[in-house]
Formats: sequence, C-alpha cells, structure tokens
Amino acid sequence: MAIVQQIVECVHDAAQTTDKMVLLIGAPGSGKSKILRELASMRGWKYVEGKEVLPKEWRPTAHVSRQAEAARAITKALAALGADVVLLDNMRNFFAAELELQPVELLRTISKKQTLLVAWPGEYHEGVISHLRRATGERLEYPLTDITVIQID
Repeated sequence: MAIVQQIVECVHDAAQTTDKMVLLIGAPGSGKSKILRELASMRGWKYVEGKEVLPKEWRPTAHVSRQAEAARAITKALAALGADVVLLDNMRNFFAAELELQPVELLRTISKKQTLLVAWPGEYHEGVISHLRRATGERLEYPLTDITVIQID
C-alpha cells in the first residue's frame, strides 16, 4: 500500500508542473496494471488502455505528421474522458515500428494538457528508460529529464 500512496503524492505533485506525467516502470507481470486499476477504483481516476486512444488500425496521412497527428488524436480521446487524471496502460501501439512514433515525446505533448500516470513496459536505469520491441527484439532507449519515475519490481 505504501507504493500506492507514493504514486498518489507523485501524481499530485506532477499535476502542478508543465509535463504533468508520472511513469510507473516495471517489467511485464510486475503489477503495473493491478496498481493502476486499484488507483482508478480508490481515487476515481480514469483507467484507459493504449489501444482505446491509439487503435492498432490508426494510420496517419503523412509520414512527417505522424507524431503531431497521434498527439492530437490521443489528446482528443483523453479529453473526452473528462478526467483529472488518466491512467494509461498497455501502450504497445505507441511502440509499433511502422508508426515510427517517439513515445516519450508523444506522452510529453499529451501531458501538457492532461495529467497522466503511465505504465511503462520496460526498465529505468541512470536516467534512461527502455522498452524491448517484441516483434524485432530491438531495445529502444529514451533519456529522461524532468519526469517522475516510480520503478516497481
């Protein structure tokens, strides 16, 4: 239960910043989804899966505008929820190779308008978060600054 309280405090603090986002990082099976669902129940925050805001069949019209179009589509979908805090889980589509999105920058853009608690499927080490793309086995790494990270095992 201590982790839940820590997350609540971090989300509250993040809501006061420019990038209103907290990343909950852990390997598959570490309990991220369970924690998010518990928080949704306890706090009335809105739990949403990535496929609900960025469907697998979503395709932007032009390569150069993918990031901006994805941000607009997701921001619109999240705004429609009418929630103070959105708990974003199972965001596999954000990493789809064919979309060539930059997930961290995409989340930063979205979090300027909406407070997010994001279940990040990967690892955190010395200021860098990573994600293993299942389809290719490629490890994607993203340096982080100014975003709160809570790592669970």
